[in-house]
Amino acid sequence: MKNRIILMALGIVMFYSCNKENDTSIIPERGTIVGNPVLMGSYSKTLIAAALQTVAGDYAQAFTCNYDIVLYKIDYNTIDPAGNPALASGLIILPVDSTKLFPLLSWHHGTVLKKTNAPSHLQGDFQGGLIFATDGYVVACPDYLGIGDGTHLHPYLHAPSEATAVIDMLRATRLFCMAIHKEAMLPWPL
Repeated sequence: MKNRIILMALGIVMFYSCNKENDTSIIPERGTIVGNPVLMGSYSKTLIAAALQTVAGDYAQAFTCNYDIVLYKIDYNTIDPAGNPALASGLIILPVDSTKLFPLLSWHHGTVLKKTNAPSHLQGDFQGGLIFATDGYVVACPDYLGIGDGTHLHPYLHAPSEATAVIDMLRATRLFCMAIHKEAMLPWPL
């Protein structure tokens, strides 16, 4: 009888010690920025217009270059395919005008073969974001898991992890803009 009570007590202790709900480890909130954003550069609207003219020729008239832009690299918290905390990186492109509130747009790059061929390294198809930013959008360019400076391997063609990386990049971009302007730039919560 005494052995059964001891075994039951040990079983209860082990059950509660292995229960995830009682886990006291700190899990970072998704979409929070890790470290300090890094200024990657800036472009004038006239330089972007000239580059568009060179690349697009007569089709460049379809684009309006209204604002100079600045680019920032950020690292942010997200999750991996198993739901564990992960770190991802991305590029934020901002129009330069402190008197206006701009809508948020997410620009997604295509397949890349190198980890460093990512928007946050000013590689891998971030240029489309420049066009939208100079037209008056705050542009979030996620690198995705395992690309850029993020942790973990990149889960190629894994839609759920691409979605969480994008959503968390949008959250981080919103936090970044709020810190810059000391007020919410966007009317909706992410």
